[in-house]
Amino acid sequence: MRRRLRTGTGTERGPSYYGVRGGRCPLVAAAFTLLPGLAFAWGWNDPLHAMAPPPPPPPPPTFEVRAGTPPASHSQIDVPNIPSRPPATGTPLTLEDVVVMALASDPRTRHSWAEVRARQARLGVARSAYLPSVNATGSLARVDQRVTYDDSPEFNSSLNSRSTDIALNLTWVLYDFGQRSAAVARDQALVDAAISSRDSRWQTVFLDAVRAYYDAQARRGVLRSAREAERIARESFDAASARLDAGVGARADKLQAQTTWSRMRLATRQADSAARLALGELALVIGLPADTDLTLSALPPARATQRDDLPPIGPMLDQALAQHPDIAAAQAELDAARAHVDVVRRQGRPTVSFVAWADRGDTPITQVTTRQVINNRSVGVQITIPLFEGFSREYRVADALAEVEKRAQTLHLVRRRIAADVWRHYEVLSSSMQTLRLSDSLLASARETTDVALGRYKAGVGTFLELLTAQNELTDAEQQHIAAYIAWQTARLQLAADIGRLTVDDARP
Repeated sequence: MRRRLRTGTGTERGPSYYGVRGGRCPLVAAAFTLLPGLAFAWGWNDPLHAMAPPPPPPPPPTFEVRAGTPPASHSQIDVPNIPSRPPATGTPLTLEDVVVMALASDPRTRHSWAEVRARQARLGVARSAYLPSVNATGSLARVDQRVTYDDSPEFNSSLNSRSTDIALNLTWVLYDFGQRSAAVARDQALVDAAISSRDSRWQTVFLDAVRAYYDAQARRGVLRSAREAERIARESFDAASARLDAGVGARADKLQAQTTWSRMRLATRQADSAARLALGELALVIGLPADTDLTLSALPPARATQRDDLPPIGPMLDQALAQHPDIAAAQAELDAARAHVDVVRRQGRPTVSFVAWADRGDTPITQVTTRQVINNRSVGVQITIPLFEGFSREYRVADALAEVEKRAQTLHLVRRRIAADVWRHYEVLSSSMQTLRLSDSLLASARETTDVALGRYKAGVGTFLELLTAQNELTDAEQQHIAAYIAWQTARLQLAADIGRLTVDDARP
């Protein structure tokens, strides 16, 4: 049996937009030849190109990484499956290395990518509405019918035959007053929102890695300061013992020096424990076991250009409000909500569809009297007009409008939060820059004071109290300098994230 159907096109952008042209074709060929051929042309998994890899965040923000330790395949963070390998034993880890490994291993980055793929799949579903729907049904049965007339046996009959039925249905929406285009616009906005949320989540992972790295560096700095204080306390104890043995020192000075030395040794043990704990937490952040032996690179000195006065905050606020991924995600969610209002409203409008139906029945069971073959065909245009649905559409429209209002207020709140974050972290960075400058001079002065006090005590012209005071001030100055440096680095990267342009370049020395 051959059935030829004439397809049609509507005035709305329809299937021809995706490469399907109208024309005359056999119905069976349309079902089993044309559409699979289009699937081959477009790709089995994504024939409508809805799930193409989303573009990387445009610079700024960008996540380009050119790490030294990780392989070259780590150079672009927008790839969903970044291989993460542990660093070579003894290889110092830079902040750049830590960020790359955290982005590669953190479940939040992979979760955000999966969310993008899910939204893209829904977009593909919306685009598929532009294509025809073809369904085939078939049945096979055995017919055994016997008809007996007691008064007229000459009319008795029997039938023992096979019954088959094959049917093919084609439905192609030609015009729907914008229902499909509104659905595509809504799902495209949701894809954009998922991509922006992905960028925001990556920045969160970035900052978590920064905090873990600098916390480990701070603990290591405290340990280094404690060891230096222990060394100076040991040297002071030796000097006090030598003065006592020479008969020019007091026993009280030796005992006080011994007490100070013991206290510094205890502080060193505590600092060592805290440093090992911070390294374990850092290992977990980058996807390694907590007992991994990590080595951190030395903290680079701050460049002079990095410690100049900050630029005005006005351009930073404008940049943040224009490109922050949280704002972009909230705006896309608002656009999707508005498009959904159009979808709900247009669902109450008529739909014009091209329909075709062909059926071949060989001895249908419902019409059995004798073996017969029945061929049916139908080609036409179907108009569906929703008349009344119990006011459900009015309520769905009201619900969609309320969702628009909610999304609009969410966008307003996000913009206020971003502006407040930029202002707050701008002030924090400004304060930390001044604190870092002051801690530089304080540390230099404390070191010189300690050297002078130790020399005076060894020469017999200074007191042990003077030396002890200088040592305590040096320990405090070193710890304050470490804290100021870490606070400055963290505030600098936090402000870059608030603006929406956090890059690994900011983490490089």
